[in-house]
Amino acid sequence: MKKCLIITPVFLFLLSIQLFAQDNVERERMNNLLRAPLGNISQSVWRNALVSYLSQCVGECPCALVVSEGIQGDINSANMWIGTFKDGQPTELWSGLASRLASGDQNRENVSMPTDRCKRRNGVAEVRGNQACIPQRSCRDVSVYRSLADELGLPENVALTSFYFSTPMQNEMYKFHDFYPCTSTPCPATLGCLGLERHAMKALCLNHMGSNGSNGIEAPERAGGVWLYFHNTGRPNQNPGDEDSAFAGYRSLAQNGKCSNVSTANLSSGELMSPSSILASGGGRTTSGRSPSSSNGGGLLQGFNQLAGLGQQQGQERGEEQALSPQQEQFQRAIRRECNQTTAEACPNVSESIINEYCEDVRRFTRNACEFERKD
Repeated sequence: MKKCLIITPVFLFLLSIQLFAQDNVERERMNNLLRAPLGNISQSVWRNALVSYLSQCVGECPCALVVSEGIQGDINSANMWIGTFKDGQPTELWSGLASRLASGDQNRENVSMPTDRCKRRNGVAEVRGNQACIPQRSCRDVSVYRSLADELGLPENVALTSFYFSTPMQNEMYKFHDFYPCTSTPCPATLGCLGLERHAMKALCLNHMGSNGSNGIEAPERAGGVWLYFHNTGRPNQNPGDEDSAFAGYRSLAQNGKCSNVSTANLSSGELMSPSSILASGGGRTTSGRSPSSSNGGGLLQGFNQLAGLGQQQGQERGEEQALSPQQEQFQRAIRRECNQTTAEACPNVSESIINEYCEDVRRFTRNACEFERKD
């Protein structure tokens, strides 16, 4: 004789209580997440960004989120946080300062959108002798652009240009692209686009966004790509989301294993990261305007420091000064020229002699924005 399962009203009542209690716990976890901004992002921007992002996770979900918030009174700088929400817990992949330009009617819209695969942007240089001339840009020594490509590990046959990892940010008018590092405000000015330190941007593209091959690297979009929340003087008109949809998206991330295969490698160091405990820490907002992942800089200056350190180490091992190869000397000269130009643009009131001395050996100085203090 078969036994029948009898579902009584009491059983249904207890089940409904259990589901209601679980729903309340998860709702409170999401609310705690919304109340605890990370990466120096303000409370209102963080909340709006997460409501927008999590609302997308009801369906197909981009598994990485970029939140960029312009710094008031500084048109060239923004705070940025990049992370994932695997299992409903935030994991920071990078945070720090990013470059931008927001003035007048330029770069003032609130944007919340999925990104495309990364590609080479900003025109291709025409090489004339030892000069590389990008359309609508000043010509520069070929070694400047070749150093960028070499540093990013790109094939020799990739055309020379300013940016190798870039994605549309706002109807193709502005881009989110690789740029010079920024460890203190004001950041090096862009022409209007949003700039992230080159190696971090490359890692974001290869680990999450994908790359379309125009920069010499073909990579698929991984785990839904990236959701970009940018500028944010208020809620965006497009994809603002709402808290009920955000909760459904949060539950989907927390319960359904969505984004379970997303990379949690730090974009600067490659180190695997652990989830941030919002409930334990009460939020991760910092006051320094920088983070360990970005405090050492990157891009060309990072390459210069690594090159200088390598030469010093080799000299110590041999007990003598180590001469640089002609290629290394050319690389150093290009880096110093670029350092001089970007520092002079960021700090127009600092004397040329101080900037030259700083760019000759950045490790001899302690720098706070545009204040340069010699260590010796």
